[in-house]
Amino acid sequence: MNEHTHHWSEGTPFTMPILAANGVHIDQAQVDRLSTSFLGRYWHAVNEALEGKQTLDCYRFAYVRTTDGMSYRLMTDIDAIRQFFLDMTPPESGAYLWLDPGYGER
Repeated sequence: MNEHTHHWSEGTPFTMPILAANGVHIDQAQVDRLSTSFLGRYWHAVNEALEGKQTLDCYRFAYVRTTDGMSYRLMTDIDAIRQFFLDMTPPESGAYLWLDPGYGER
């Protein structure tokens, strides 16, 4: 296995950020493989929505479950998401460098 290959084991938890509809933010939530993939698609959609390219309607009733059994409904209010990022301090926002750097300017 090289450094770019990931071993997907069913029992191995991965960490992903979760931004819940009720405003709860978990920077490194432990989730399973399927939730990791789902959250990756969600965060890609968030980036697209922040750029005005799409809405988050398809995630409106989406929940994600962490490995400790907690369920969170994902935030889909783009104005609340934008405000969440604008309120972050630079150290906090470092975990989201993959987002379009101009998201707060739109």
